[in-house]
Amino acid sequence: MEDWFVLGGDGNWTCGKGEIRTTVIPQLFIGEGNGAELAEKLVHDRGFEWWIHE
Repeated sequence: MEDWFVLGGDGNWTCGKGEIRTTVIPQLFIGEGNGAELAEKLVHDRGFEWWIHE
């Protein structure tokens, strides 16, 4: 997913793989069970503002 979103020259997030208005961007849906556990781990590891961490 990191390649899909890039910081544009205007300071706004945009699609890194084509025109954001027409490109079909993958979506992730996290449900109960393993998905919820993975989500909690990602938030714990990266925080809510993952895009500003290096």
